[in-house]
Amino acid sequence: MKKIILKLKNKTTFLILSFIFIFALVGMFFCKNNTKTINANYLSYSIENNNIDEPKECEFSEEYKAWLSLSEGEQNNIEMPEVCAEYSNGEINDNMTLFNIDSKLPLKYDSRNIEGKSFITSVRSQGFTGLCWAFSAIDAIESNILKTSNQNFDLSPTHISYATSYKNFIDGVNIEGNSTRIVGDGGTHLDVASYLTKLKGPIFESDWLINDFYNKEPKNGNTMLKSIYLNEINTKKTIADVNNIIWYQNDTCTNDDLNYIKQNIMDHGSVSISYYNADSSIDGSDYINEDWFETGEYYYYYNGTKNPNHAVTLVGWDDSISIDNFSSDNSPSKAGAFIVKNTRGSQMFNDGYMYISYEDTNLCKSVEIYNDIDYKIEDNVYYYDQLGHWGGIGSKNSNNIAWAANKFKKKTANEEVLKEVTIGTRGDTDYEIYISFNDNLNDRTLIGKGNIDHKGYGTHKFSNEILIEKDFSIIVKYIANYSSDSYTPVAVQDSRVKGFENTTLRAGQSFYSLYGNTWTDLYDKSDTFIPSIKAYTNNNTYDLKSDKYNFDDNLIIKNIKDKLLFDDFITDFTVNSNIKTKIFNEDREIDYTKPLGTGNKLKTYSNDELLNEYTLIVSGDINGDGQVNASDILYMKRHILSKSTLENILFTAGDIDENNSVNATDIIYLKRYILGKTDNVWGS
Repeated sequence: MKKIILKLKNKTTFLILSFIFIFALVGMFFCKNNTKTINANYLSYSIENNNIDEPKECEFSEEYKAWLSLSEGEQNNIEMPEVCAEYSNGEINDNMTLFNIDSKLPLKYDSRNIEGKSFITSVRSQGFTGLCWAFSAIDAIESNILKTSNQNFDLSPTHISYATSYKNFIDGVNIEGNSTRIVGDGGTHLDVASYLTKLKGPIFESDWLINDFYNKEPKNGNTMLKSIYLNEINTKKTIADVNNIIWYQNDTCTNDDLNYIKQNIMDHGSVSISYYNADSSIDGSDYINEDWFETGEYYYYYNGTKNPNHAVTLVGWDDSISIDNFSSDNSPSKAGAFIVKNTRGSQMFNDGYMYISYEDTNLCKSVEIYNDIDYKIEDNVYYYDQLGHWGGIGSKNSNNIAWAANKFKKKTANEEVLKEVTIGTRGDTDYEIYISFNDNLNDRTLIGKGNIDHKGYGTHKFSNEILIEKDFSIIVKYIANYSSDSYTPVAVQDSRVKGFENTTLRAGQSFYSLYGNTWTDLYDKSDTFIPSIKAYTNNNTYDLKSDKYNFDDNLIIKNIKDKLLFDDFITDFTVNSNIKTKIFNEDREIDYTKPLGTGNKLKTYSNDELLNEYTLIVSGDINGDGQVNASDILYMKRHILSKSTLENILFTAGDIDENNSVNATDIIYLKRYILGKTDNVWGS
């Protein structure tokens, strides 16, 4: 790695550089003052004996009670503590299914240079915003895209802030934003996950440049980023679908944890983490190597008790980094460090990069991985958990099995096709997905099952076509494979969490069941719990389709048998319920008691407007009367003898064996059929 050596020629130069660094350092810790990094193990809610009307809630931890007593400004300066007193962070993570990690991971790895190729995008600066959390997530997503599809995308972290904020909009508040969040303020990886799973983004940076949104003259009550109209949030195109989001959290870092992070860096380019970024004005110098200013290398190690306040991405590691590289007053006990891509621009640190010790207190407390990214953006997203899952419900007597369902109102007038279902999970979970098209949730059909081996979100993609023609319900059975005293396998959005007070739920939308047979409407609870179940559909824009007939780009339907009436012909098609069909011979609708002939037009209509016009070709029917006879053979003979020419659809009708030629073999096929020696013109 290149080193930056600052040669100070005189005292004036030193003072200028010192001022620049101090100014940048103040900016560097701005994220700390606005980042509310929250532990995703935040909350649990237990329902005993399936008596959901008398829930057993978790008791708040003493740390969380103390945090609630702070002012809003003080709360913003530290991570929100664990909400539930009885929850053990390791109970889930100790049982998480790890990758089959090779114990011989390389001693060094740098995603910026793998055989001359970089899988890391350019270093950017969050400026004086509190958006380290958004920048870190976008950096991780960009590197995964580079690693898996070789596309160098420049995505917008600023758009995440607007889409997940509640306040500072010209025309009101954003009901899909955390009620404590202001545009440009701090946030969490949970906000990012909510944004991604709703397909609000990511969008291109060119569509939402941070410099375009700075307040040039911020006044009292304004933020660094200017206010916009709410509808502007949804005017840009989402360009990627992040199907898998992993939240990996442990209070301490074991060798297995370090290897898990390393393997994911190798697989996905980088991972997002949060750590405690010490304030230089208070204690920052205790955790930084003393010679950073002369060498340009920045080695960081924090062994205190303060919670994470700054998000970055890890892009590599070096097991050989000596403990002597760190602060002489506060060095780790073992060698090794991760390479950190920070969010403070390329002028900070070593071109924007630094090292963090493997032994840093907070290294494994909040690790986020974004993968399984595709670029097929569905037309419709169905959900009620506007802010994503921040808690869980379940029952102590369920053996870590529970059911939940969301009933959705169909959004469009036309058919839709169910493509994916995304499920929030609180740990390693087996699942079964069902669909129902009536109010009885027990009248359901299994449409998919699988496993999500982590906390966060996972997506089930459907290869078979599942048509949505009316209102529908998605029902999920959760089988938790982790041990936890909280017994809450159903991930939910919870109104008890600070910032979620405005959570809304209507009667008849979300349901819970212990055994999948008796259902309770979650609207009836005093607190609001919304299962994190999202369904993604595409508008079924087809007019008709068939397993028997293939349509080419010219809307030609061929290989039709002769003497076939329309009513028999159309039974081999699936016609969209909103489509009407008619058959024409030239400009006149045909007599439906007569057979279809070559050259007839099948026209489809939507709301009485012409949608498509298909040309029909009956094999062997050259004269268009819908029957194969001697007259058709005569046309073919004249073509073979060059006395006339069969062109376009007539040529296709005469080319029985589809060898791109009309010849004697085709005539033989027709003669055998006319003489009754075969059941059809193709000889079978």
